[in-house]
Amino acid sequence: MPSILESTTNMDTENKTQVFVKSLGEALSKATNVPVYYQDNSELVNSIVDNIRNKMPAKIKQMFKDISDSELSEQISEFLTHYQIFAKEKSEENFFKELAQFIDSLTKVKSYKAFIFLPKIIGFPPGESFGLIKTITRNEVTFEHSEGFWEHFAYIKTQYADVNEDNGLWLECQFNSVLNYYLENELKKSLQPFLGIISILMYGFPISDESLIGVIIGINRQEYIAPDIIGGKYIVRGWARFHPARNQTVEEAKKILAKQKNTELERKLILSSKMYWLALQSYSPEITFISLISALESLLLGVSDRDYIGLKISEKVAFLMSDEQKERLEIYKSMKKYYDIRSSLVHGKSGKAVRVERADLDTIKHIFTAVFEKILYMAETYTSFHTEDDKGLDDYINELRFK
Repeated sequence: MPSILESTTNMDTENKTQVFVKSLGEALSKATNVPVYYQDNSELVNSIVDNIRNKMPAKIKQMFKDISDSELSEQISEFLTHYQIFAKEKSEENFFKELAQFIDSLTKVKSYKAFIFLPKIIGFPPGESFGLIKTITRNEVTFEHSEGFWEHFAYIKTQYADVNEDNGLWLECQFNSVLNYYLENELKKSLQPFLGIISILMYGFPISDESLIGVIIGINRQEYIAPDIIGGKYIVRGWARFHPARNQTVEEAKKILAKQKNTELERKLILSSKMYWLALQSYSPEITFISLISALESLLLGVSDRDYIGLKISEKVAFLMSDEQKERLEIYKSMKKYYDIRSSLVHGKSGKAVRVERADLDTIKHIFTAVFEKILYMAETYTSFHTEDDKGLDDYINELRFK
């Protein structure tokens, strides 16, 4: 995609910048009837955002469609602060030039690196690559001017007595964003599929993205990530140890997360793993239960499965989890009971309170994990979901039903 400066005119780069700078400066000054250089930051930020959204040509406005107004304001505000502190030449001409170049940079995708620590995940093998995320050792956390990060980590340890840099999982991450500053949310979005897979591999251990400790190597600065020191509620109790029996599951998950383009069934695996991860974040057993059933629905149901959902999902779970008819019937009955509980929680059940017991949560987590791993191993063979497609997962289940 061409940038703003490339879209402005066919002139050389220097003239493109001059044209854009002039049009931006005139628009901003006209908007407030005050020379731009004399406006306060909040007024100037609002004017710049308004002009980008409403005064620029449609082709330029379209380039910012994926950035919210709050993000755009945040980025421009940070630029203005940085400019006031560090710019050597503060003429109005230079201000407009650097502002135009900065706004232009928000239309370009940039690649960033981050080092992240997941507390309490023990024994996970280093050197495993899940697409743009790689598990590493603590000694591999090396980058220029890293001393500030280790001071940051040392302070967190004073707030959380059970956090130790040798007692968790280290990650080296690459992620992309058009933003220049405040990249934490962009990083966390990129981590969600991985966190979903890790939650499954660690037997449902809750991994909140609010518990992450790390650093993003940004443009001429580092951004530190930390749990909520004041609230102190994001580092969960206990720990989870990786079991070597899951090594083959790791290998299958790596294949999916490494792909540039996933099949329909692989996309369902990724989405359902994120929903499973989100389900574990709630402190409410009822919300967790509902969300776990939703994760199963995401994995097992297609757009045509609109009727008799409880029956369909129960049947699919039974056939995927067991080859024995008697055992399938027991699984079917249990799953049907759980779906009825889910419906009662969502829609209400007059005259009777519905409670979710710890045993119910453990069972439904086990069911999801078993079904997820079964489909994960089948993903290369059954690339799609619908029966009208070649090698659809529904075809596999129908073969089991009618053989």
